[in-house]
Amino acid sequence: MKAKITYWLLLCLLPLQALLAQDALEYPIKLCVTPGSSSVTFKYNTLPGASVTIYWGDGSSETLADPKSRYAKAVTHTYAKPVAEGTKITIDGTSVTMLEEPWATEGQLNVLGFGQIASPVLERLDFAFACPMSGSTTPYHLDVSRCPQLKVLKVQNLRSITLPQDGTLEELSLSTRLGTPEMPSLQGTLDLTQQKHLQKLKLNTQLQLQAIDLTGLTQLSSLEVYNNPQLRRLVGVKGLATLRKANLMGNALTYDQLPLFTDELRESDVNYDQCPEITLDPIHVSPRTIDLSFQQTVQDAKGQSYTTTYPNVMIASEEGEAPNTPIFSDQYSVERGVFKLSESLFTRGGQQLDTLLVGIQTHNDYYPHYATAAETNQIVARVPRTASEQPTGQARVTFSMNEGGTLSVAIVNPWKELASGDLVERGTKVYIQSELEDGYQVDYYEINGERCHEAYQYLIEYIITDDVNIVAHYKKLPAEGYTITYDSEGGGIIEDAYYMNNMGTAVKIKSGDRIPAGTEITFVAKADKGHELDYWRTDGERALDEGSPFYYELYRDGHVTAVFRELTVPQYPFNFTYGPGGYLSVRLSSTQEIINSGTLVKEGETVYCVATPDPTLRVDKWIVNGEEMTDWRDELEVGVKVDKEINLEVTFCRGNALTTPTAETPRVYIANDRLIVEGYAADTEMSLYTAQGILIGTARCGEPYNSSTLPSGPYLVRIGDQLYRVLVD
Repeated sequence: MKAKITYWLLLCLLPLQALLAQDALEYPIKLCVTPGSSSVTFKYNTLPGASVTIYWGDGSSETLADPKSRYAKAVTHTYAKPVAEGTKITIDGTSVTMLEEPWATEGQLNVLGFGQIASPVLERLDFAFACPMSGSTTPYHLDVSRCPQLKVLKVQNLRSITLPQDGTLEELSLSTRLGTPEMPSLQGTLDLTQQKHLQKLKLNTQLQLQAIDLTGLTQLSSLEVYNNPQLRRLVGVKGLATLRKANLMGNALTYDQLPLFTDELRESDVNYDQCPEITLDPIHVSPRTIDLSFQQTVQDAKGQSYTTTYPNVMIASEEGEAPNTPIFSDQYSVERGVFKLSESLFTRGGQQLDTLLVGIQTHNDYYPHYATAAETNQIVARVPRTASEQPTGQARVTFSMNEGGTLSVAIVNPWKELASGDLVERGTKVYIQSELEDGYQVDYYEINGERCHEAYQYLIEYIITDDVNIVAHYKKLPAEGYTITYDSEGGGIIEDAYYMNNMGTAVKIKSGDRIPAGTEITFVAKADKGHELDYWRTDGERALDEGSPFYYELYRDGHVTAVFRELTVPQYPFNFTYGPGGYLSVRLSSTQEIINSGTLVKEGETVYCVATPDPTLRVDKWIVNGEEMTDWRDELEVGVKVDKEINLEVTFCRGNALTTPTAETPRVYIANDRLIVEGYAADTEMSLYTAQGILIGTARCGEPYNSSTLPSGPYLVRIGDQLYRVLVD
């Protein structure tokens, strides 16, 4: 009886022991489990030979061995019953190097967010798609300050983040997924000045982010910052000399906040043609005045200046309309980017206007394609007539919706959700968002009785200038679904396309398949050798999202194209001189093509140089970019790897030359792709060597040797005790 009591007592103490053990961890990593879940799946990796202990939050724990792979390994834990709210998984982070969400085919993540994250060796934290972050200890906040070796960080749905100081971060990806309740967003300014090793930055749909400080990021090569409608400043962007790729669509950036083009970053490498109209910061607006002097001049990397011009100035002819009515040059003046509006513009139909909505189209030859794909390339400002006539007072916001979804309206800055009938200050910007029920999509929105914003736009922004009534109209998706087709252009393919069914199973699809309406499809691209994925095109228009995998929601018959491009490799001139007293033949290792001095050669290519001295002479010196290559002395053939402009010279001198036949001795030469020997008996054996003395083969002097299979260059022929030199070219 005593033994049985002791046994049950030990069983009761096991969960307590596990709890005490995880609380004593020096480097805990805590995951917040979705309430009601029956299982959880994530991926991990460790230091070589190390193990990791995981406390699952239900009193059980598990110690896992090193996966012995350079990739993360999936682990799944099944709970005896659905978990309660507040359940947390605790991982001993001492040896954890990777922590990732699973592929859809590996299991369901069922994690809402993070608690503490501490690991001295964690290099990769990748929860870019499945983790909503709403259940974090501090909702929508992430603190990785105790991860000093973190190199890759990919998460979504954040309002704030704490990064390691003087960290090793190389890749950072922060996004907000459309349709997420509350639409969390980073606020104000994101300071990245301490992340000196950062090479790739991706931020998208940060609705309240206003600035990013990139000062001092000397290794940043990829800048994908798009669909951030409040983003007005990229501090330090013009000092990013290592950029090779930039996606800046959908931001509120003026010319002074765009990167400079360099040898590494050409205009074709910058995706910025699809940008909405820019609502000007009010600090640049005063009574009857708009000040654009801050972007009047763009200076390139060489100091050349480009002046901004203004093709059109327009006003809104009716309240609630966009500025699309041109005004005449005698109704305004402009000097160095400062616009002064005529008093007469503020009178309409005999009535005096307090404010005027003005749009100014801009153009700068340095950024010729900026916003060219937008309906209007313009900066918009609401201009008061006098200092006392800024938009004042309050306006009422009412909204409703039909069956199929929920409509929400929220003030942007600071974020505040409104109830129908609330009063807001005039001039306030709001976001109008629909959260759809399964099987429905947005049909259209109606604002003050006017139909606008067609389907797929379940997030729009609107400036409240007067009482407004907003109605969302939803429609049921067709039961038969829609057809999806896909293809690729350039050097690559779409190697995988699938969606997740209701059972959480990946269903592969072929181009032309009909699948349920509203389905999110995952496309995976694969580039051919020497190519890379450039962008995705959906239904004929370039998509905002880049990279692979790519996600596409099907709300009508759709078509997706993966567009690839050839990798651009820098080229450098290869210059060479030779003689007197010889000849130099220069060819590319990749194609065996003979090149002339000054030919542009791709970076990384090896160039072979074959010197042919005149009879009785030999190679004296090889000189590359002014430096004598002493290790190459007496070499007839050398290889030069190109990583910069090359200036090569070879000189010749007397002495130690190969024995050369005189007029009375036999002849050995190349003619019509044959090695010809004259002056020896037909059955005399000859041996053919490379210039370095490596035997190629033997033959009889009376049987011409086929030289067409030999690479270009010098060769040695030995007949008896005589040595002859021939050149295959």
